Amino acid sequence: MASETYTGPDRRSAPRIKYEGPAQLAGKSTDSLMHSERCFFVNLSEGGCCLKSPVSFNDGSELSITFKLPGLLNIFICSTVKVIWCALYPVERCYLIGLAFGQLNPYDLTALRSFIMIEVRNQSEIV
Repeated sequence: MASETYTGPDRRSAPRIKYEGPAQLAGKSTDSLMHSERCFFVNLSEGGCCLKSPVSFNDGSELSITFKLPGLLNIFICSTVKVIWCALYPVERCYLIGLAFGQLNPYDLTALRSFIMIEVRNQSEIV
């Protein structure tokens, strides 16, 4: 069941970036039906991400995610993810979902790390 707020500790071990690109998320939602939903990132790190989703997913659920890294030629990341938390976000009438990536293949992990390092540098230059 989706909680209304998440107040747990921040266990992030890698830098995260603000990111607003699309992702496709698939798996069983809280209504026990299979869903394949277009979601949008709030942030991204090599360990996981936060997405805005039109449907809620149960904590602990295993889902699949697919997304393209912008600026890199045809690099699609496909991974399993575990729902760490899910909270109603009434401002935008959606759910925020904290996801942890399963084991990424070495190629995808390298591409993701490179993208994040570039974005960390770009975002720190803006501030």
